[in-house]
Amino acid sequence: MEKLYLVYGKNRVRIDETVNKLTKDYLATVDDFNRIVFDYIETEIEYIIEECITLPFLSDRKVVIVKDAFLFTAEKKRTSIDHNIDKMIQYIEDKEDDTLLIFVTSAEKLDNRKKITKLIKKQGKIIECEEMNERELVQHINDAVKSEGLTIRNDAVNELLNRTGANYTIVKNELEKLMLFAHDIITVEDVNIIVSKSLEANVFSLTDFILKNQKREAVDVFRDLILQKEEPIKLLGLISSQFRLYYQTKILMNEGMRQDEISSRLKVHPYRVKLAMSQVNQYPLEVLLQKMVLIRDMDYELKSTYLDSEALFEVFISKI
Repeated sequence: MEKLYLVYGKNRVRIDETVNKLTKDYLATVDDFNRIVFDYIETEIEYIIEECITLPFLSDRKVVIVKDAFLFTAEKKRTSIDHNIDKMIQYIEDKEDDTLLIFVTSAEKLDNRKKITKLIKKQGKIIECEEMNERELVQHINDAVKSEGLTIRNDAVNELLNRTGANYTIVKNELEKLMLFAHDIITVEDVNIIVSKSLEANVFSLTDFILKNQKREAVDVFRDLILQKEEPIKLLGLISSQFRLYYQTKILMNEGMRQDEISSRLKVHPYRVKLAMSQVNQYPLEVLLQKMVLIRDMDYELKSTYLDSEALFEVFISKI
């Protein structure tokens, strides 16, 4: 096992799970004496290094975790500490102790131009915690359910993904509640009872109804969202973003791109692209563009009038 890791990504839950697994794999038992956690913003590099080279107390091994380690990114953060990066570079180059050192940063990408980033690639191991794709999420759900002695129906899995927007963190939390609620088999009825629709899922439904000219259903979803304290201007922005995704997806589909290629090009979760592809297949680009123009006009009207925004939004739905 490596003794130097950099764990990064935007999925905080998967980052924590990865760090915990590395820690448990390295230590026989985990306690406050052999697992030391620092915040890079508040801790001098010299102190981190000193802890790494100090022999563990009442243990054969030790893990040092450095959170918010933005030194590997292009990100700038306020800190009163004047970090001596050269000392950390020297420590990594000469590292001979048995301490497992784990750097953690919730950044989307690293700065590969930096010497210290190049060094950790050479001397240690970098783990990126990306959002799970649909196949990985389905496997995770089935594995988690099986580990509790339960089973879950395929339609229940699909509804869980729909209601959570295939967001791993939300899926994980909602699945825990489902497993406590269900008996033997998790059904789609269980999902409908326990799992609330995410804002993203509601916006998808609202956009779908708008696209299909199902105005009554669109108004019902809009009113439900207003009861949940969502602002019309915010909802319009999300709808605009969804139609932009539809439009871009349609263009790339026409160019012959696959789902994974479109996801990579647009930097959008593969599950969102899958839903977009299923929606736009039956609509020409001109229709999508027309809807986007109406949304743009409504955005201007909402921002430049003193009239009731909720009433205006319902008028907008009737027009679009």
